[in-house]
Amino acid sequence: SRPAWSVLEGLQYKGFCLTNGFGLFDPEKVAPSSAGSKPASDLQDYLEEVLALRFAIDMLSLAMKDGEEFIDMQTKRLMRKAVPKQRLPGNAVEAELMALKQKTIDSFG
Repeated sequence: SRPAWSVLEGLQYKGFCLTNGFGLFDPEKVAPSSAGSKPASDLQDYLEEVLALRFAIDMLSLAMKDGEEFIDMQTKRLMRKAVPKQRLPGNAVEAELMALKQKTIDSFG
């Protein structure tokens, strides 16, 4: 026969909440809202649920990794745009002012 549904609920809680950070109630503290529509389930139903949960956990994990990569790329793009480009001095006075400005920037670092 199949293992108890509480085992499956525990695995679901561990996979979704503890590993991937999704919000679900702890099955040990909160009773399920419905016990299901089938009076008795066999091992086939249990394994289908396990496979569906594993698929969902894998998909959610990949979606989170893709989101993190996208945010990293966007942050790098924004940081590159924010760096001001230094222009070349047009005359000697401007060159001296830029040198003084660079000294004050370096003195705070």
